[in-house]
Amino acid sequence: MRARSCDAPVVSESERNDRGARFLRILATAFLTLVLMLGGGGATATAGPSASASTQPMLSIELNNSVGEVGSGDTVSYVAVLENLGSSSVEATVTVSVPSYVALDAESAGSAVVEGDEASWTRTVEAGRSAEFTIDATIGAIPTSERRVTTLVSVFVGDPPKLVVRTADAAKIFGVEDLPNDVAEQVAVDAAGADGRPWLIGGAVAAAALFAVLLVATILVTRSRRARPEMAGANRMAVF
Repeated sequence: MRARSCDAPVVSESERNDRGARFLRILATAFLTLVLMLGGGGATATAGPSASASTQPMLSIELNNSVGEVGSGDTVSYVAVLENLGSSSVEATVTVSVPSYVALDAESAGSAVVEGDEASWTRTVEAGRSAEFTIDATIGAIPTSERRVTTLVSVFVGDPPKLVVRTADAAKIFGVEDLPNDVAEQVAVDAAGADGRPWLIGGAVAAAALFAVLLVATILVTRSRRARPEMAGANRMAVF
């Protein structure tokens, strides 16, 4: 019998473990990127629903009141301004929603449809143009638990209507200590979950869970590689 070395390179167990760890790290990085993509974007006063770039409506909405601070019995004017930042005209419905203790004045709202504590206008806004919507309201008896009088404005497009952007006016109340808060900003954040994309939440959670599993597997493989001594020699001997 005689022995000879094999021509094919021999991969040590350490090298195999190292390759496996690198693969898992790459896969984990890919899923982390997916999580960040799914979580990207947030709720602001400028938004557009998921669509191709050529048809995606880009709309901005703001809402202000005429007095700043309010009290029971006051009359205020709410002014919403919708701006079309896209390249084509958009038909949108703008809805102003007030608390139950605020009474809307339908006669001051022009073509708006006023039902209870909501007033809605439907209008087509040309590209690069804006539209203004105004309605008066009377502040009733403000509950003692209130810290601000918060009025919402929402923008819907499509059939059936789909919420694409929302913001709020949070007016201070006379005589009420206003603790630090971000009422209007929080309302906008909450609205981000109302744009018809619940699959983003489930997808992000699933991707995050898988990323965690892959990360743990990477750590275990790496520890295993460090714990095992490397095989001696560069070639394996075959006996014939």
